[in-house]
Amino acid sequence: MDKSWDPAFVNAAFRLKEGQISNPFKSKFGYHIVQLVQRNGDEAIVRHILRVPPVNEEEIAEATARLDSVRKALVAGTIDFNTAAGRYSNDEQASFAGYYLMNRRGESLVTIDEMDKSIVTILDKVKIGEFSQPMPFTDEGTNKKGVRLIYLKSKSEPHRMNLRDDYNRIATAALEEKKYKALEKWLTTHISSHYIMLDAGEASCPQLKKWTDAAKTYASN
Repeated sequence: MDKSWDPAFVNAAFRLKEGQISNPFKSKFGYHIVQLVQRNGDEAIVRHILRVPPVNEEEIAEATARLDSVRKALVAGTIDFNTAAGRYSNDEQASFAGYYLMNRRGESLVTIDEMDKSIVTILDKVKIGEFSQPMPFTDEGTNKKGVRLIYLKSKSEPHRMNLRDDYNRIATAALEEKKYKALEKWLTTHISSHYIMLDAGEASCPQLKKWTDAAKTYASN
């Protein structure tokens, strides 16, 4: 475990001594009981019991009604989206991204294949500048049920990738390729002077051939 995890979980775990078990506490994933098995500085090995309280239909209906009222205020212009999201959203992480949906590269321009299916379905019914109707959903990461309201700020038409429209995406891909080549060069240079242990189940992978060849050469010497 590292400190990039949910703060409530990390704080509860790092307050424990090795072998100690926490009292029940709540994180964004549900309710936990944690045992600290081992700690080494800022890293720890823990085990835990997680209980996710079920969300019933009455709670879904209540959240839908509340978001419907929020949507009416947004359409009327009596509140802006960021203010509404900050006041009514339970997604604590979204506030760091200005309540934009972000992909894994930290970009707010997200392709359809990077969204969960329920969002794609909603966007099919929304035009640029419009707010969706409140829609129940199940979070793909936590499996928790909720209701959400989506604002479509902009949308690009299908096109061939180019520097004008996709500069950041192309720059990120080029940087990743450069990192990969630098790492590959370092590995190739040092492969003969380092101990190599390969999982037997992965030894037949073509990308590992240089490692298996090096291991065979070392063994024959």
